Amino acid sequence: MVSLALGSAGEGQQAKTWALQVGDTLRIGRGPKCDFILDLAGASTCHAELFLRPEEVVGVGAGADTDGGADAPVVNVGLFVRDTSKNGLGVRPPPLPSAGLDGDSS
Repeated sequence: MVSLALGSAGEGQQAKTWALQVGDTLRIGRGPKCDFILDLAGASTCHAELFLRPEEVVGVGAGADTDGGADAPVVNVGLFVRDTSKNGLGVRPPPLPSAGLDGDSS
């Protein structure tokens, strides 16, 4: 299980947290059926989906499954994004802080 927190960039906004398991899908967009609703005119009704997918079995160990079996596989999972929008999906990193970038080399 992976915990995922999403929130608005607005001041005083609280992040909402989801616990995702392999097979779960978190829908993001303007539509009322989305898990995380965007109040953005440029967003599609269902803009994107986030989901977990197993990537590789990395070993065998106790407690790795819900039954706690000693021979349960230990699996790494990855978080994936599926673009379900009609106008494309862009991901931008946050801006870098400007402190120390004023050209002063001393």
